[in-house]
Amino acid sequence: MSDPIPPPPERPKRKRGRPRSSEQALPWHKVLHDGPDHPKTYALARELRVEKPLYAWAYVSKMWCWVNRFRGDGELSRDDGVTMALYLDPNLDPNALVRALIKCGWLDDLGPILLVHKWEETQGAIITKRS
Repeated sequence: MSDPIPPPPERPKRKRGRPRSSEQALPWHKVLHDGPDHPKTYALARELRVEKPLYAWAYVSKMWCWVNRFRGDGELSRDDGVTMALYLDPNLDPNALVRALIKCGWLDDLGPILLVHKWEETQGAIITKRS
């Protein structure tokens, strides 16, 4: 008589919910639920002469992704601002894009430093958790 067929190995249980701090997690940031309809988004669309406000919102969202990845504290030098603007849209004048983001209130101009408006207030808890 041949050996009986062994039972299949147990599958590992699938984890649900947020990963624990010891597990690897994808980077993320908070997004304003009213961002696409925010008056500052409409102002940016007018300033940049883009067809739809949603396109302007894409610049803001992409800006947050870049800052989250490379300047987690939300502070940018003037050169960082230009580099970020080139990332947002290489076809636009980067200085004009930075000026538009400042004029519309998405960036705060602190002289030699640019600060993402209310970055600490909106993203601070996330940044603290990562540290």
